[in-house]
Amino acid sequence: MIPVQVADGEEIALTPGAHSELIKEIITQFSPRFAPGAEVIYVGDTGDKAGYFQRERLASFGVEADERGKLPDVVLYYRGPLKTVASGVRARRTERRNRNVW
Repeated sequence: MIPVQVADGEEIALTPGAHSELIKEIITQFSPRFAPGAEVIYVGDTGDKAGYFQRERLASFGVEADERGKLPDVVLYYRGPLKTVASGVRARRTERRNRNVW
């Protein structure tokens, strides 16, 4: 299993594999660098579709999804310039209304 800390004092174990390693890197490397202080809302796992899911927190933003809903592999809440990343897809930068979209 691949351990990942998703919140203070809360850790999940992802199913072993390259995709799970990428998810871990998004949370442990990308997020602190490009979205410091971001809150982990959702983490998908190939073995357990919702490895971590703060459903009520997501709903507080007006987004509703069930366990089988189509969500990205990682959903972070960050109060700053908008950045969107899909794992497995090369990110590119575009400018839209003074926001950075990755």
